[in-house]
Amino acid sequence: MRRSRKSALIYIVLSLFFVTNIFSQDTLLLEDAIRMGLENSYSIQIAQNNSSIAKNNNTIGNAGYLPNVDFGVNQGSSYQDRYQRDADETSSSISMYPTHNLTSAIQLNWTVFDGMAMFIRKEKLQLFQEQSDLYLRMEVENTIADIVYTYYNIALNRKLYDSYQERLSLSQQRLVVAREKSLIGVGYELQELQAEVDFRADSAQYVSQRSRLINLKADMNRLLRRNPDEQFQVSPTIPLPNHIEAADIYKRVSENNPAMLDARLRAEVGDLEHDEAKSARYPRVNLSGAYNFSRTGTPDAQ
Repeated sequence: MRRSRKSALIYIVLSLFFVTNIFSQDTLLLEDAIRMGLENSYSIQIAQNNSSIAKNNNTIGNAGYLPNVDFGVNQGSSYQDRYQRDADETSSSISMYPTHNLTSAIQLNWTVFDGMAMFIRKEKLQLFQEQSDLYLRMEVENTIADIVYTYYNIALNRKLYDSYQERLSLSQQRLVVAREKSLIGVGYELQELQAEVDFRADSAQYVSQRSRLINLKADMNRLLRRNPDEQFQVSPTIPLPNHIEAADIYKRVSENNPAMLDARLRAEVGDLEHDEAKSARYPRVNLSGAYNFSRTGTPDAQ
């Protein structure tokens, strides 16, 4: 019994030593964490590409303003064996006699009026571009928010970890004192057992907090696209939020919240799609023109 208790104490002391080495790492500043997160985020890179695609698609040509011009050229040759017999009983034959064909055509189609659908499509393309820019902003804001929340959560849990570590050290000292008193006969075994129960409870709480802190650091490394096992420290200072009136918060949310802005854009797109469907009721005015060229020739007979 005494030996098992002594082994438990040695295990806790060694655990404290190794954990101290684990957490004695370089300090990661919040600014550096945000910079790395924004540079390495795959979601932001995808949102940037989608924003560029939407910008390139927002043209008058994709909306249907410009005419369509089709042009084609076709050239071919055919070869025949020819036999010719004249009235004077003379004959001639030609092997692989060629015939050359050349055709070309150009056609223009232009929709002059389609019930205002082309103007509606241009507005939709503009809204799609604004939506893509808004999604990029949302990805940036969400990435920053996740990094800031995780960073200060690590700082808070590190303070709790230090508190539990100090509490465990005090419990260990009380247990040692209780055992010494029991050995020299000035204490009771019940006191020693109670001190051991408190020590084990504090040990379990300490180990749980240690695991929680390690998991939070792994989450931060995941946000920064780094090795999950990479060790670092954070600044222990947690800033206090500024006082803001509730009315000011509601106003800022209604004007700047990305989710609300996205809902408004979706509503506008829905209205434009309704108007685009109604444009089919109106007549269409198209202009079209074409030019065709064809030539067939054979070489002069020898």
